[in-house]
Amino acid sequence: GAEDEAALLQTMVRADADSCACLNWTQAYSSGNVTCGAGLEHEDESANIYCNTPPGGGNPFYAIASHTYCMKATPATVESAKKHTKKGSWCYVSAACRQLNRGKKV
Repeated sequence: GAEDEAALLQTMVRADADSCACLNWTQAYSSGNVTCGAGLEHEDESANIYCNTPPGGGNPFYAIASHTYCMKATPATVESAKKHTKKGSWCYVSAACRQLNRGKKV
């Protein structure tokens, strides 16, 4: 059903069940179940991490991240520059996941 096609945002991931395992970033976006920007992709604009093609060309960061790792909400370079800006890690998970760990339905 529609719930199967929905994506969820999960923070501080503890993937103790298959339904709560992080989705592959590239597959999540290319499936149309996730819209880049619905999660924490733009949490810190100064990090220059893009959903779309960055100015001057190149590949959009999230769309080509073909892995299932969590991403930092605030990149390490920004954390170092701003001190105390750590916001944890996050990823998209299946709509079947019920343990969002402070995450939200998107």
